[in-house]
Amino acid sequence: MSARESLPGRWFDLRSVPAEETIGLGPTVGVLAGALASGGPVWSWPHAGYLLLSLLVIGSAWGRLWTLAYEVAAPVRPAGTMGTPVELPPALPFTAPGSPSARLRQALGRLGRRTQHLFRMRGDRWIELGGLLALLLIVSALGGRDALLVGGVGVALLALRYLARGRPLALAALRVLAGVTWPWWIGHVAWRPLTADSLLLSMAWGIAYAGWAELVAERSGSDNFGRPILRPVTPNARALVWGDMAQGAVALGMLLAGHLLAGSAIVLLLLGQVLLQSTLARAGRWSEIPRWTWLPAAAGIVLSGSVLGAWL
Repeated sequence: MSARESLPGRWFDLRSVPAEETIGLGPTVGVLAGALASGGPVWSWPHAGYLLLSLLVIGSAWGRLWTLAYEVAAPVRPAGTMGTPVELPPALPFTAPGSPSARLRQALGRLGRRTQHLFRMRGDRWIELGGLLALLLIVSALGGRDALLVGGVGVALLALRYLARGRPLALAALRVLAGVTWPWWIGHVAWRPLTADSLLLSMAWGIAYAGWAELVAERSGSDNFGRPILRPVTPNARALVWGDMAQGAVALGMLLAGHLLAGSAIVLLLLGQVLLQSTLARAGRWSEIPRWTWLPAAAGIVLSGSVLGAWL
Protein backbone atom coordinates (compact mmCIF):
# COMPACT_ATOMS: atom_id res chain seq x y z
CA MET A 1 0.00 0.00 0.00
CA SER A 2 1.57 3.28 -1.12
CA ALA A 3 1.27 6.60 0.69
CA ARG A 4 -0.20 9.36 -1.47
CA GLU A 5 0.49 13.01 -0.87
CA SER A 6 -2.84 14.18 -2.26
CA LEU A 7 -6.28 13.68 -0.77
CA PRO A 8 -8.67 12.10 -3.32
CA GLY A 9 -12.17 13.46 -3.44
CA ARG A 10 -11.39 17.13 -2.91
CA TRP A 11 -13.80 19.38 -4.76
CA PHE A 12 -11.74 22.60 -4.81
CA ASP A 13 -8.61 24.18 -3.33
CA LEU A 14 -8.43 27.22 -1.08
CA ARG A 15 -5.05 28.90 -1.21
CA SER A 16 -3.80 32.03 0.54
CA VAL A 17 -0.87 33.77 -1.14
CA PRO A 18 0.22 37.43 -1.19
CA ALA A 19 -1.40 39.36 -4.03
CA GLU A 20 0.95 40.51 -6.78
CA GLU A 21 -0.76 43.88 -7.19
CA THR A 22 -1.13 44.97 -3.53
CA ILE A 23 -4.91 44.87 -3.73
CA GLY A 24 -5.12 45.37 0.03
CA LEU A 25 -4.88 49.16 -0.26
CA GLY A 26 -8.41 49.36 -1.56
CA PRO A 27 -10.84 46.67 -0.38
CA THR A 28 -9.26 45.71 2.95
CA VAL A 29 -8.56 49.25 4.12
CA GLY A 30 -11.93 50.37 2.75
CA VAL A 31 -13.80 47.83 4.90
CA LEU A 32 -11.82 48.86 7.99
CA ALA A 33 -12.35 52.58 7.39
CA GLY A 34 -16.06 52.08 6.73
CA ALA A 35 -16.48 50.11 9.96
CA LEU A 36 -14.67 52.84 11.90
CA ALA A 37 -16.72 55.56 10.19
CA SER A 38 -19.94 53.90 11.37
CA GLY A 39 -19.03 54.55 14.99
CA GLY A 40 -20.40 51.14 15.91
CA PRO A 41 -19.05 48.76 18.56
CA VAL A 42 -16.55 47.19 16.19
CA TRP A 43 -14.05 46.17 18.89
CA SER A 44 -16.42 44.27 21.19
CA TRP A 45 -17.20 40.57 20.75
CA PRO A 46 -18.78 39.22 18.51
CA HIS A 47 -18.50 42.39 16.40
CA ALA A 48 -14.72 42.20 16.32
CA GLY A 49 -14.96 38.63 15.01
CA TYR A 50 -17.25 39.75 12.19
CA LEU A 51 -14.90 42.62 11.35
CA LEU A 52 -11.95 40.23 11.09
CA LEU A 53 -14.01 37.86 8.94
CA SER A 54 -15.04 40.74 6.66
CA LEU A 55 -11.44 41.91 6.31
CA LEU A 56 -10.33 38.39 5.42
CA VAL A 57 -13.08 37.69 2.90
CA ILE A 58 -13.17 41.10 1.21
CA GLY A 59 -9.39 41.40 1.21
CA SER A 60 -8.89 38.00 -0.41
CA ALA A 61 -12.05 37.20 -2.36
CA TRP A 62 -13.00 40.59 -3.81
CA GLY A 63 -9.80 41.09 -5.80
CA ARG A 64 -10.01 37.54 -7.12
CA LEU A 65 -13.65 38.01 -8.12
CA TRP A 66 -12.69 41.18 -10.01
CA THR A 67 -10.09 39.19 -11.94
CA LEU A 68 -12.45 36.28 -12.61
CA ALA A 69 -15.10 38.64 -13.97
CA TYR A 70 -12.62 39.40 -16.76
CA GLU A 71 -11.23 35.91 -17.26
CA VAL A 72 -14.61 34.26 -17.86
CA ALA A 73 -15.44 37.01 -20.38
CA ALA A 74 -12.18 36.90 -22.34
CA PRO A 75 -12.59 36.02 -26.03
CA VAL A 76 -12.42 32.33 -26.91
CA ARG A 77 -10.83 30.76 -29.95
CA PRO A 78 -12.66 30.82 -33.29
CA ALA A 79 -15.39 28.25 -33.80
CA GLY A 80 -13.26 26.25 -36.20
CA THR A 81 -10.81 25.32 -33.42
CA MET A 82 -13.31 24.23 -30.81
CA GLY A 83 -13.09 20.50 -31.28
CA THR A 84 -15.84 18.04 -32.13
CA PRO A 85 -19.08 19.70 -33.25
CA VAL A 86 -22.18 19.22 -31.14
CA GLU A 87 -24.50 16.67 -32.70
CA LEU A 88 -27.81 18.17 -33.79
CA PRO A 89 -31.00 16.45 -34.94
CA PRO A 90 -31.10 15.68 -38.66
CA ALA A 91 -32.31 18.50 -40.86
CA LEU A 92 -35.93 18.43 -41.83
CA PRO A 93 -36.66 16.99 -45.28
CA PHE A 94 -37.73 20.36 -46.66
CA THR A 95 -34.58 22.12 -45.38
CA ALA A 96 -32.49 23.36 -48.27
CA PRO A 97 -29.00 24.85 -48.12
CA GLY A 98 -29.24 28.60 -47.59
CA SER A 99 -32.81 28.48 -46.26
CA PRO A 100 -33.75 30.07 -42.90
CA SER A 101 -34.00 26.67 -41.19
CA ALA A 102 -30.56 25.66 -42.48
CA ARG A 103 -29.03 28.91 -41.24
CA LEU A 104 -30.74 28.41 -37.88
CA ARG A 105 -29.29 24.90 -37.62
CA GLN A 106 -25.79 26.22 -38.39
CA ALA A 107 -26.17 28.98 -35.81
CA LEU A 108 -27.24 26.46 -33.17
CA GLY A 109 -24.23 24.33 -34.02
CA ARG A 110 -21.85 27.28 -33.60
CA LEU A 111 -23.51 28.24 -30.32
CA GLY A 112 -23.22 24.67 -29.03
CA ARG A 113 -19.54 24.43 -29.94
CA ARG A 114 -18.80 27.82 -28.37
CA THR A 115 -20.59 26.93 -25.13
CA GLN A 116 -18.91 23.52 -24.99
CA HIS A 117 -15.50 25.10 -25.54
CA LEU A 118 -16.09 27.86 -23.00
CA PHE A 119 -16.94 25.48 -20.17
CA ARG A 120 -14.24 22.99 -21.16
CA MET A 121 -11.55 25.69 -21.06
CA ARG A 122 -12.89 27.74 -18.13
CA GLY A 123 -15.05 25.42 -16.09
CA ASP A 124 -12.78 25.80 -13.07
CA ARG A 125 -13.10 29.58 -13.34
CA TRP A 126 -16.91 29.38 -13.26
CA ILE A 127 -16.83 27.08 -10.21
CA GLU A 128 -14.43 29.40 -8.41
CA LEU A 129 -16.51 32.43 -9.34
CA GLY A 130 -19.70 30.83 -8.02
CA GLY A 131 -18.05 29.69 -4.79
CA LEU A 132 -16.51 33.07 -4.01
CA LEU A 133 -19.77 34.87 -4.82
CA ALA A 134 -21.64 32.59 -2.42
CA LEU A 135 -19.02 33.22 0.28
CA LEU A 136 -19.26 36.98 -0.27
CA LEU A 137 -23.06 37.00 0.04
CA ILE A 138 -23.03 34.74 3.11
CA VAL A 139 -20.60 37.03 4.93
CA SER A 140 -22.67 40.05 3.85
CA ALA A 141 -25.85 38.43 5.19
CA LEU A 142 -24.18 37.99 8.59
CA GLY A 143 -23.96 41.79 8.79
CA GLY A 144 -27.71 42.24 8.42
CA ARG A 145 -30.17 43.18 5.70
CA ASP A 146 -28.42 46.40 4.68
CA ALA A 147 -25.08 44.62 4.36
CA LEU A 148 -26.72 41.94 2.22
CA LEU A 149 -28.16 44.64 -0.06
CA VAL A 150 -24.70 46.20 -0.42
CA GLY A 151 -23.36 42.71 -1.16
CA GLY A 152 -25.88 42.58 -4.01
CA VAL A 153 -24.49 45.90 -5.25
CA GLY A 154 -21.07 44.23 -5.35
CA VAL A 155 -22.48 41.43 -7.53
CA ALA A 156 -23.90 44.11 -9.84
CA LEU A 157 -20.46 45.74 -10.04
CA LEU A 158 -18.97 42.40 -11.09
CA ALA A 159 -21.63 42.07 -13.79
CA LEU A 160 -20.75 45.55 -15.06
CA ARG A 161 -17.07 44.55 -14.99
CA TYR A 162 -18.02 41.61 -17.21
CA LEU A 163 -19.86 43.90 -19.66
CA ALA A 164 -17.29 46.73 -19.61
CA ARG A 165 -14.32 44.63 -20.78
CA GLY A 166 -12.26 46.47 -23.37
CA ARG A 167 -13.69 49.89 -22.37
CA PRO A 168 -10.99 51.78 -20.43
CA LEU A 169 -13.18 54.73 -19.37
CA ALA A 170 -15.94 52.47 -18.08
CA LEU A 171 -13.43 50.35 -16.19
CA ALA A 172 -11.84 53.45 -14.65
CA ALA A 173 -15.26 54.57 -13.39
CA LEU A 174 -16.01 51.10 -12.02
CA ARG A 175 -12.64 51.01 -10.26
CA VAL A 176 -13.66 54.11 -8.30
CA LEU A 177 -16.60 52.16 -6.86
CA ALA A 178 -14.98 48.75 -6.58
CA GLY A 179 -11.61 49.72 -5.11
CA VAL A 180 -12.53 51.58 -1.90
CA THR A 181 -16.08 52.91 -2.14
CA TRP A 182 -18.04 49.66 -2.18
CA PRO A 183 -15.90 47.99 0.55
CA TRP A 184 -16.34 51.16 2.65
CA TRP A 185 -20.13 50.86 2.27
CA ILE A 186 -20.25 47.23 3.29
CA GLY A 187 -18.00 47.95 6.28
CA HIS A 188 -20.25 50.84 7.37
CA VAL A 189 -23.73 49.35 6.95
CA ALA A 190 -22.84 46.24 8.96
CA TRP A 191 -23.14 48.47 12.07
CA ARG A 192 -25.00 51.66 11.15
CA PRO A 193 -26.95 53.07 8.16
CA LEU A 194 -24.80 54.87 5.61
CA THR A 195 -24.64 58.64 6.14
CA ALA A 196 -24.07 61.44 3.63
CA ASP A 197 -20.66 62.29 5.12
CA SER A 198 -19.56 58.67 4.92
CA LEU A 199 -20.80 58.42 1.34
CA LEU A 200 -18.84 61.51 0.26
CA LEU A 201 -15.67 60.33 2.00
CA SER A 202 -15.91 56.89 0.40
CA MET A 203 -16.32 58.41 -3.07
CA ALA A 204 -13.34 60.74 -2.58
CA TRP A 205 -11.08 57.91 -1.48
CA GLY A 206 -12.44 55.78 -4.32
CA ILE A 207 -11.24 58.42 -6.80
CA ALA A 208 -7.86 58.54 -5.08
CA TYR A 209 -7.56 54.75 -5.28
CA ALA A 210 -8.54 54.70 -8.95
CA GLY A 211 -5.76 57.16 -9.77
CA TRP A 212 -3.26 55.09 -7.79
CA ALA A 213 -4.37 51.83 -9.41
CA GLU A 214 -3.76 53.13 -12.93
CA LEU A 215 -0.02 52.75 -12.30
CA VAL A 216 -0.03 49.26 -10.79
CA ALA A 217 1.77 46.86 -13.13
CA GLU A 218 -0.39 44.03 -14.48
CA ARG A 219 0.81 40.50 -15.07
CA SER A 220 1.19 39.40 -18.68
CA GLY A 221 2.52 35.88 -18.11
CA SER A 222 5.31 33.94 -16.40
CA ASP A 223 8.92 33.20 -17.31
CA ASN A 224 10.54 29.75 -17.36
CA PHE A 225 11.02 29.88 -13.59
CA GLY A 226 7.39 30.76 -12.82
CA ARG A 227 8.14 34.37 -11.98
CA PRO A 228 5.56 36.93 -13.13
CA ILE A 229 6.21 39.01 -16.23
CA LEU A 230 4.70 42.47 -15.77
CA ARG A 231 3.53 44.78 -18.54
CA PRO A 232 5.35 48.12 -18.76
CA VAL A 233 3.41 50.88 -17.01
CA THR A 234 2.35 53.83 -19.18
CA PRO A 235 3.15 57.20 -17.55
CA ASN A 236 -0.14 58.73 -16.45
CA ALA A 237 0.26 62.05 -14.69
CA ARG A 238 -3.45 62.80 -15.05
CA ALA A 239 -4.37 59.81 -12.89
CA LEU A 240 -2.00 60.99 -10.16
CA VAL A 241 -3.43 64.51 -10.29
CA TRP A 242 -6.98 63.21 -9.89
CA GLY A 243 -5.95 61.03 -6.98
CA ASP A 244 -4.10 63.87 -5.26
CA MET A 245 -7.01 66.28 -5.80
CA ALA A 246 -9.39 63.79 -4.18
CA GLN A 247 -7.14 63.48 -1.14
CA GLY A 248 -6.83 67.26 -1.01
CA ALA A 249 -10.62 67.51 -0.98
CA VAL A 250 -10.74 65.13 1.99
CA ALA A 251 -8.16 67.20 3.87
CA LEU A 252 -10.02 70.44 3.09
CA GLY A 253 -13.30 68.94 4.27
CA MET A 254 -11.69 67.85 7.53
CA LEU A 255 -10.26 71.32 8.13
CA LEU A 256 -13.55 73.06 7.36
CA ALA A 257 -15.39 70.67 9.68
CA GLY A 258 -13.11 71.70 12.55
CA HIS A 259 -10.94 68.56 12.63
CA LEU A 260 -7.72 70.56 12.45
CA LEU A 261 -5.36 67.84 13.66
CA ALA A 262 -6.72 65.15 11.35
CA GLY A 263 -6.93 67.53 8.38
CA SER A 264 -3.33 68.65 8.93
CA ALA A 265 -2.19 65.02 9.17
CA ILE A 266 -3.87 64.16 5.85
CA VAL A 267 -2.22 67.22 4.27
CA LEU A 268 1.20 66.03 5.46
CA LEU A 269 0.51 62.50 4.17
CA LEU A 270 -0.51 63.95 0.81
CA LEU A 271 2.60 66.14 0.61
CA GLY A 272 4.76 63.10 1.26
CA GLN A 273 3.03 61.26 -1.58
CA VAL A 274 3.44 64.21 -3.96
CA LEU A 275 7.17 64.41 -3.22
CA LEU A 276 7.58 60.68 -3.86
CA GLN A 277 5.49 60.87 -7.02
CA SER A 278 7.48 63.74 -8.50
CA THR A 279 10.83 62.14 -7.64
CA LEU A 280 9.95 58.76 -9.13
CA ALA A 281 8.22 60.27 -12.17
CA ARG A 282 11.26 62.39 -13.03
CA ALA A 283 13.39 59.25 -12.80
CA GLY A 284 10.99 57.39 -15.11
CA ARG A 285 10.10 54.85 -12.39
CA TRP A 286 6.32 55.12 -12.75
CA SER A 287 5.65 51.51 -11.78
CA GLU A 288 7.25 52.10 -8.37
CA ILE A 289 4.91 54.97 -7.43
CA PRO A 290 2.11 52.73 -6.07
CA ARG A 291 4.55 50.65 -4.05
CA TRP A 292 5.98 53.70 -2.26
CA THR A 293 2.78 55.73 -1.84
CA TRP A 294 0.18 53.15 -0.81
CA LEU A 295 1.08 53.23 2.91
CA PRO A 296 0.48 56.98 3.47
CA ALA A 297 -2.70 56.77 1.38
CA ALA A 298 -3.96 53.84 3.47
CA ALA A 299 -3.15 55.78 6.64
CA GLY A 300 -5.23 58.69 5.34
CA ILE A 301 -8.20 56.41 4.59
CA VAL A 302 -8.19 54.86 8.07
CA LEU A 303 -7.62 58.24 9.73
CA SER A 304 -10.58 59.86 7.98
CA GLY A 305 -12.84 56.94 8.87
CA SER A 306 -11.74 57.13 12.50
CA VAL A 307 -12.51 60.85 12.66
CA LEU A 308 -15.95 60.39 11.13
CA GLY A 309 -16.78 57.66 13.63
CA ALA A 310 -15.60 59.89 16.53
CA TRP A 311 -12.80 57.51 17.46
CA LEU A 312 -10.32 60.42 17.47
